[in-house]
Amino acid sequence: MARAQPKMRRTQNERTEATRAKLLAATSELLVEAGYQGTTVAEICDRAGVSRGGQLHHFPTKAELFAATIGHLFDLRLREFERLLNRRVDMRAALKGLLRIYTGETVAAWLELVVAARHEEQLRDLLRQRERQLAKQALSLARRLLGIESEPELRRVMRTLTTFMDGIALNAVLQDRISYRSEMETFEAMLTRHIEALPARARPKTQK
Repeated sequence: MARAQPKMRRTQNERTEATRAKLLAATSELLVEAGYQGTTVAEICDRAGVSRGGQLHHFPTKAELFAATIGHLFDLRLREFERLLNRRVDMRAALKGLLRIYTGETVAAWLELVVAARHEEQLRDLLRQRERQLAKQALSLARRLLGIESEPELRRVMRTLTTFMDGIALNAVLQDRISYRSEMETFEAMLTRHIEALPARARPKTQK
């Protein structure tokens, strides 16, 4: 009978990363389920299966835990955008994908932090910093989808797009299970007309 292979022991760094990941995932989940005010450290530790002492070792203050959660949510949002646009989708499929992202849990957790940031300057500064990073990355990804050559025009289109999607995300809080099909079709038609009306030097390159 063959002997069972001994389990490889995790390194200290691996254990540290695993514990941090549990705490950040638990914080993100509770933001969606209980809101910012309802997300207590005790609930986070209970959800993560981490002792209070363990939490304090990795994140000595609640502010540091939420700051790390902002980074965690930023990474999740960026990966969602990358997965969407790396599939070489057309505009209609991309907008449908954005709808799934903006009505999903990652953005719901982000919105909880955005609302709380109205009265917490430190949290607001952290979110602003991450939003700028996200906008920069999203601009690079969108350039491949829209193909707009003019940088100012691309930024203008992206601001319009993100403002529209932010509105969808907020509206989804009040109107659960709405499809937004007609709204998305209308926006797609408007965006298409706008791109087609751009000067030749700013329009997408002709696909061969």
